[in-house]
Amino acid sequence: MPRYRSTFQLDDPFVEDGDAGFLGIDEEKESTQLPQGFVQLGENVRIENGKIYSRKGLKLDSSISGAKCIIPFRNPNAEEAQLLIVSNDTVTGLGSGITETIQFPFDSTDEVMGIQAFDKVILFSEGDRPKVWNGTTGSGFNDLATVPSINDGTFITCPSAPFGTHINNRLIVPNYADSPTSVICSDIFDENLFQLATGEFFLNRGTADKTLGLGVMQESQLIAFNEKSIHIVNNIHTLDSSTSEVTRQYGIAGHRAFAQNGAYNYFISNEGDIQVLVPSSDPAKGMGIAISKLTLDSNPLSKTISKTIKRINRSAIKKSIVHYHRNKVYFCVPIDGSSELNAIIVYDSLNSQFISLDTLPINILDINSLGEKLYILGDGALFEYEESDTDNSTPINFKVKSRGYVLGTRDIKKYTRGTLGYNNTGDANLKITVNTSNPDSTIISKDFAVSNEKNYERFNIRKRGYSVNVELEGNGEVEFNTLSIEGFVGAGRMAGTY
Repeated sequence: MPRYRSTFQLDDPFVEDGDAGFLGIDEEKESTQLPQGFVQLGENVRIENGKIYSRKGLKLDSSISGAKCIIPFRNPNAEEAQLLIVSNDTVTGLGSGITETIQFPFDSTDEVMGIQAFDKVILFSEGDRPKVWNGTTGSGFNDLATVPSINDGTFITCPSAPFGTHINNRLIVPNYADSPTSVICSDIFDENLFQLATGEFFLNRGTADKTLGLGVMQESQLIAFNEKSIHIVNNIHTLDSSTSEVTRQYGIAGHRAFAQNGAYNYFISNEGDIQVLVPSSDPAKGMGIAISKLTLDSNPLSKTISKTIKRINRSAIKKSIVHYHRNKVYFCVPIDGSSELNAIIVYDSLNSQFISLDTLPINILDINSLGEKLYILGDGALFEYEESDTDNSTPINFKVKSRGYVLGTRDIKKYTRGTLGYNNTGDANLKITVNTSNPDSTIISKDFAVSNEKNYERFNIRKRGYSVNVELEGNGEVEFNTLSIEGFVGAGRMAGTY
């Protein structure tokens, strides 16, 4: 092998590395070990169809005084579903003219949840009697009666529960008056008649546990999310039921910290991470049927976003809300010391990837869907989400941090320049920051404004290092489709310095 090179420095070929498309976020792996298409950070963006988009924002729909929660409702005589907005003392229908009075108003500090059951709407709040509206305009919300319609000692009325669910024409609520883990089912089509002998279940009773959420599973199964465990109740439709324990490894963070997508159940655990219950089928020998079961993955779903999970304020995590909408799961959480929900972790269930951390300028009280639209209830206002270029006139600042590019070798390289492919609509501002490691350095390579452009923007690096990553920041409606880095490896130009 010759001692000296036979060509000049200018003859050294450059090496290129980059991403021709994007898949999701991975904060767990070392940046230079990430596969193509993954980024280290994505805030206020969407990663879809191989591209990174700046997310859409909040569009103000209406102002609400004393807002509590929002509930989808379909009157059996109506053609379309409606969205009911619950406040301290009234319930109004979004654009429908419905205005119903709550007979005994909620206190300003009450946490309120609501469901539709038996063509009625039922509101729950811990310490209050459940309130029901029969769907008839002008009848208002009234407390459920305290005396059962069959008063022979074998029935009780609906407990004063903080939440409930509706499955197989039965209302199911926790019965804290009996024990923290007792769950009770109503009679068919009667939301205020509960028979203790056949309709009550004890899930981890006798332990330091508490039932915090009730979900629905296929084949008439009820999922009970406890504070420290998860259980399944089978055959809710007949009450010839049995209970089984899924896990004691995890419990749930709060009453609304779970959502269902098909047979998958996503939830925020009591430890602050994100988990998913995965369905499985167990052949029942000798019975000729298959019993649906749930299993918990060995690793949390949020393993790839561990840095974001560390930002969650665990002292306020009981307020967390999880919601499924159009193939995405939205995890509303409090981050960076906030005592209120101020951010949303977005998970793409089709591609099984986390695609954004949305930071919002409002506190989230509730999130729900009506048709194709997603609504967020904030402090004193209802917003359509992902419907505006701003968050109610507040600019949306996005940030993306690429993986570490090493140009295919462990040697120190001389990075020369990069190329960003983008497309934008309207006016936008972009800043490109380049970070090298070993040696460490940071330069603001380019800061510029764009307007209605589809372009490839070249930016200078001119730095030595083992690896390099690129941070993209800005605001406006922007789409990123490619990112590449060029440099020289080996001798030749490596010998010099810029």
